[in-house]
Amino acid sequence: MTERAWELQYDCWKCGACCKAVRCPLLVNNRCSIYPDRPDICRVGYSFDPDRMTVGEYLEATFNACKTLEAAMTYRFGQFSLNNLQTCHPDLILLMTTALEAPECPVDFTVTEGHRSRARQNQLQEEGRSQLSWPNSRHNTLPSMAADVSPWIDGSISWEPDDYKPLAAHIKATWNRLELEGKLSGLHNLKWGGDWRNFVDMPHWQLDLK
Repeated sequence: MTERAWELQYDCWKCGACCKAVRCPLLVNNRCSIYPDRPDICRVGYSFDPDRMTVGEYLEATFNACKTLEAAMTYRFGQFSLNNLQTCHPDLILLMTTALEAPECPVDFTVTEGHRSRARQNQLQEEGRSQLSWPNSRHNTLPSMAADVSPWIDGSISWEPDDYKPLAAHIKATWNRLELEGKLSGLHNLKWGGDWRNFVDMPHWQLDLK
């Protein structure tokens, strides 16, 4: 490592793509948990060789590599999630798709429920997994005014509350941004079941009329 390499200043936007690519266990909520003390190999200046290129050329190459990696590491819905999501209101479709594909999305997630049939809704109520019978749930309309989403961690759905909270914060922030950009219908407020007191429902998101 040359002294000049340590002088490199690179404006990392902390998307987490490089950490995702190597499945780094120190990536927590899409952020490096040891960033100030990260090893040399995780620092932009580590591979810089002033005999091969200028600082400007190196930083430009690094930027291009970051953008390529960022695009490659973006999450995408599988067919199961897409099938469920397509039964939902367009605002929910845009919200969940935008949230998942954002580089800052803290975790992969799946859409487990969109529209629910009469049989499905009544089954969930009988099992104690819903307080409502058909047709009183936001899931019972077409398009559905509710979607259930769950973190997908190590190849399976997580039911741990702590895994939902960073995702919920990200989905809320995405909703706010889409509203400011005028990309939503403007007719609804977004509600998260994890904020409810009497019946906490961590996967549940619904639209209420303003």
